[in-house]
Amino acid sequence: MFTTETRISDIVRNHYQTAQVFEKYGLDFCCKGKRPLAEACVEKGFDTEQIFNELQDSVKDSSGADNHYEAWTADFLADYIVQQHHNFVRVNSPLLLLHSEKVAMRHGDTHPENLEIQELVKTIVDEMAEHMEKEENIVFPLIKKIAKGEPVEDFEKLINELESEHVSAGDALERIRELSNNFTPPANACTTYKLFYAELDAFEKDLHKHVHLENNILFPKAISLSKTECVI
Repeated sequence: MFTTETRISDIVRNHYQTAQVFEKYGLDFCCKGKRPLAEACVEKGFDTEQIFNELQDSVKDSSGADNHYEAWTADFLADYIVQQHHNFVRVNSPLLLLHSEKVAMRHGDTHPENLEIQELVKTIVDEMAEHMEKEENIVFPLIKKIAKGEPVEDFEKLINELESEHVSAGDALERIRELSNNFTPPANACTTYKLFYAELDAFEKDLHKHVHLENNILFPKAISLSKTECVI
C-alpha cells in the first residue's frame, strides 16, 4: 500500500481519502507533497507512526474512495479544474478581501495578527488571479494540444513556473493558518470575524485539492504525454 517513506503526493493520489488526515495535521500534500511522509512529520514535530496509522485507518474505513481523477483524460481534468476550482477562487476572492478588510479595521488594535492576514489575503487573491489566467489562456490550451498528440516546446518549463507559484500561495495560506491559530476566532468574535475565518479554512481546503489535482495528477500526466506524443 504505502510506507512512511512514500511521498505524500503519491499517498494522496492513490488514496484521496487520506487528505482529511493531512488536513487535520496541517501537512501540505499538494505544494510540498513531493516529500516522504516521515520527513514531513519530523519537520512538523509529529509522531510519524501515529499519523501513519491514522492514514492506514482512513483507507480501511473508506467506503467511497475519491480516486477517479487519475482515470480522467488530461483535457477533461483541465476543464474540471477551471469549472470547479478556478470558479471557486473567483467567487470567493471578493468575499475574502471584503471580510479581511472589515476584520482588520475593526479588530486590528486588539488582534493585530489580522493586519498581516489582510495583506496576505490581498497577495494571494492577486497572485491567484494572474496564475489562473496563465493556466486558462496558455497552459491548459497547450495541454489540450498535447492530448491530441501535437508537439509542444518548453512545456516542462511552464509547469515548473506554475508549481513555484503554487508554493507561494501555499506558504501564504500556511502563514495565515499560523497567525489565526488554525482559523480559530477569539471566543468573543463577532459574526463577520467568525465567517471570515471559516471562509479562510474553506479556501485553503479547496486550494489544497486544486493544487493536488494539478501538481500530482494533471501536470505529470501532461508531461508524460508530451514526451510520448500519445493521445489518451
